[in-house]
Amino acid sequence: EGGDSFLKVVIAGSASIEYDVVKSVHQHFPTMILITFLLVMALMGTFFRSIVVPLRSVLSISLTEAFAFGLAVLVYQNGILDGVFYTGSISWLPPIFSFSVIMGLSLDYDVFLVSRILEFRLKGLDHKSSVLAGLYKTGSIITAAGIIMAVAFVGLLGSKTIILNQTAFLLTIAVLVDTFVVRIFVVPILMGLTGNLSWWPRRLST
Repeated sequence: EGGDSFLKVVIAGSASIEYDVVKSVHQHFPTMILITFLLVMALMGTFFRSIVVPLRSVLSISLTEAFAFGLAVLVYQNGILDGVFYTGSISWLPPIFSFSVIMGLSLDYDVFLVSRILEFRLKGLDHKSSVLAGLYKTGSIITAAGIIMAVAFVGLLGSKTIILNQTAFLLTIAVLVDTFVVRIFVVPILMGLTGNLSWWPRRLST
């Protein structure tokens, strides 16, 4: 009595395998995120011959990812929509799987938009006109693509399987936010703030 007590818990069988897998995935997930962002920066920097473009791409993609994951926490863990969605915890798999898919979709939309802006810039338009022209030419296509993807993902929201439901939620929210907010408002605003430095160190005619 009065002494310290120690309790040793041993997990055996299939539960131990699942525990080891989940623990290993969580340990390596930050490294995967870092490597993915570095790879995106390297590819975008090489393609556009710029340092600012990949930094702006990573920032805009991070906003999409952060909003989707943050809203998932509010819905599934904090229960702000209790009664509509399952409330309790977020399964370990949906964030891991959704991160890469969201990254790919967001990067696809970003390259499509920015490459069109650069195309108009190389044709002789000034920076502001190039941004407006690029947004005008790609806006409807990006919006249509986003709606199609959202419709495809939202079908899984009716699933009672937690993993499918949460994955569908993350992907649907991310696609809608990226399509209607990030690409339409955030990217043009950021490029407007950076002006001609948006392509630095690449030099374009003013």
